[in-house]
Amino acid sequence: HMEDEVRPVHEAFWFAVAQPRTAVDEHTGAPAFVIEPGGWVLALEDRGNEFLVQHPAGRVGLLRDPGKLNRR
Repeated sequence: HMEDEVRPVHEAFWFAVAQPRTAVDEHTGAPAFVIEPGGWVLALEDRGNEFLVQHPAGRVGLLRDPGKLNRR
């Protein structure tokens, strides 16, 4: 039964970067936007070796190899 399956819960969180980082398009891998230091960025999902992030303008992309980031 589908309703009996356990599904992971994805909890959004805020983080900051110390240097500019490029988020890429989830489907093509092409650069989507740059995350700049000095503000908080919304991570929609932590996928282990990448974050699904949302730009303040609403665009969504992947930040690969997030490494050490400041979480809020």
